[in-house]
Amino acid sequence: MNRTVRTFIALLGTAALSVMASVAFAKGPPAQVTITGPSIKGEIVITDPALLEAFSFYQFNDLGQRIDGPRSHGIGYTITRYIEDGSKMKAWDTLTYYPDPAGGFGWVYFDGLTPSIGSTEGQEQWYLPSEAGAAAMRQVLAQSAAAESLRQARNERREWGRFRHSPQ
Repeated sequence: MNRTVRTFIALLGTAALSVMASVAFAKGPPAQVTITGPSIKGEIVITDPALLEAFSFYQFNDLGQRIDGPRSHGIGYTITRYIEDGSKMKAWDTLTYYPDPAGGFGWVYFDGLTPSIGSTEGQEQWYLPSEAGAAAMRQVLAQSAAAESLRQARNERREWGRFRHSPQ
């Protein structure tokens, strides 16, 4: 076997081990989560370890609870989970969470792995969220709504202050 072929095989093996290590790492909580969607300005970035636990790989969307999908689901919230890749964050996968207007757990559509990583079984499927996953989303969305209400109230007070103190 010539040296070029051996070098190529060695590089290919190293790349395969790197991918397998990434896949093995993607169990447990992600390093970071971002959430975007209706009523969220920009994105919510979650780094709190306790909250990240609810967004764990193979736990947020209950893989044992695959469903056909709701008849009507409204607009969802995009959840992107990240892993640490050296000193930077790397998007691992994306899910879309749809709250249940009747107060249930809601629904999760597992969009799939980031295209640069590949694909996996169960993507592009509907699931019920786990109890912890639904509770985490309710908490994040409630905090986001409260923060937005507070921002609006501050802006209204500033406007009121300008109106009250404007010269006549």
